[in-house]
Amino acid sequence: MTVALDLDLTEELRLEGLAREVVRAVQDARKAAGLDVADRIDLGLRASGDAARAIEAHRAWITGEVLAVSLGEPRADGHRGRVEIDGAAVEIWLRRAG
Repeated sequence: MTVALDLDLTEELRLEGLAREVVRAVQDARKAAGLDVADRIDLGLRASGDAARAIEAHRAWITGEVLAVSLGEPRADGHRGRVEIDGAAVEIWLRRAG
């Protein structure tokens, strides 16, 4: 028996991986803000390059994974954070929805 594996990383898979990194960063920000993992949140994200493309391509999935009731631009109030994902700065803003 022979098994062949295609190890080429497609653009779609790469963006999916970046979206997973965004979710991880948002969950870390949620924890830093003292929010419970089950809290619904308002979320703001600002990114450039491939990170921005990943956020746009996987917008619905990201909001579902982090229990965001809205996804827009970062605001002045709430918890703010900044991470680097694949060489791009990603600004995160969140607060408990309500």
